[in-house]
Amino acid sequence: MTVRMMIANLIYIEGCKLGICEVHPEASTIPCRGALNQREIVVGEGAREEKQWGVVHELAFTSDGDILKKDFSSFDLFTMQRCEDAWDTFKAWRRAAEAEAEQSPLMPGMKLEVEWNGVENRHTLWRAQEDEYHRAIPEDSARIASRYMRPKDQSVQDLVNASLKTGKLWFEIVEAKRTGPRKYSQIFFGKICGRGPLLCLKLFDERYVPYPEDPKDPHAPIVKWYLPASERLLNLNFAADMIRREESVYDRLKHFQGSLIPHCYGFHVFILPGGWRFPGFFTEVIDAPSFGQCRVQEWPKEDQCDFVTRLRHCVRVLKFAGIEQTDWHGGQILCPLSPIEMARPESREIVFIDFAFARQRLGEHKGKPITHDEALLKLMLRGYKLDSDVINECWFEPADEEY
Repeated sequence: MTVRMMIANLIYIEGCKLGICEVHPEASTIPCRGALNQREIVVGEGAREEKQWGVVHELAFTSDGDILKKDFSSFDLFTMQRCEDAWDTFKAWRRAAEAEAEQSPLMPGMKLEVEWNGVENRHTLWRAQEDEYHRAIPEDSARIASRYMRPKDQSVQDLVNASLKTGKLWFEIVEAKRTGPRKYSQIFFGKICGRGPLLCLKLFDERYVPYPEDPKDPHAPIVKWYLPASERLLNLNFAADMIRREESVYDRLKHFQGSLIPHCYGFHVFILPGGWRFPGFFTEVIDAPSFGQCRVQEWPKEDQCDFVTRLRHCVRVLKFAGIEQTDWHGGQILCPLSPIEMARPESREIVFIDFAFARQRLGEHKGKPITHDEALLKLMLRGYKLDSDVINECWFEPADEEY
């Protein structure tokens, strides 16, 4: 590790201690004015009725029990981190929202209205400015990662433009690929206005997103109220954050769409039955097994070596683009058969997906912690029983810019 990298890490560590680090800022210990206002509230009914002091927070239900709020962002995280009553209200709302979703699940044949480019219109997108610390992606890695480019279907945008001129835009579900509770996203195949090419929709439906203290999930984490307030509920994942991580990665790797990552057809807001609105995005459909399904350990050693070498270069592209994949697993790598004539008959391409939890760096000048996600992927390869000699030989050491 160079002196430059050690200085960047030192700035990060000392900045965190002082509460001045831009990468990992500490929340103020002074409550936001008005956020935790208290007043007398009535608790109980009839003879048990009594007045108590409590934090004022918005209601999630009408007096008749109908659901008022329609997404996580309608709740104030600052208040929930500091008021158990507000957190209990969120949990009750989340249970009711899931129950409603289960009564009317999204099915093939259903049409979802699309607010085109709704994510950009509703949220501030995450962008990092290039500075003197920016390093271009190495040419050899870029060439290997983009050795085969799948053509982008230009008819999609033509179809969208024509549909927007004549009326509303909608997405017709053809197939539900991965749906149900305790999933951060729901996956559907379908067509815009029932026409054009088959597209993949990744929808961040918060009615199904896992949350702490879910009574139906035995593995749900417990809220640790003894921690400082700013450190509570950090594992409550908002759709607005997950979709912007995805969007930022697709923007940083825009020149690798159709090779290293899928072609993307925009980030939008989808209107579901009952007035629910959730963000999602379209990509091309890639008919291919995931890395975890390929039984790579049974490939000839020569094919393993070729694949591991190319995989290492592909990860290098991510790291030089400032992208840290925090939860590597076999389902995040698609392996379509290679169409390249010079490739071996069973050689497969590499396509990365699923960036909802991918961190993106802002630059060393603001301090940067040392990251080891490249090593985690190497460890995953060992878990899939690939030849140890192949991994040791083909998985080259990271450059400074990859830490």
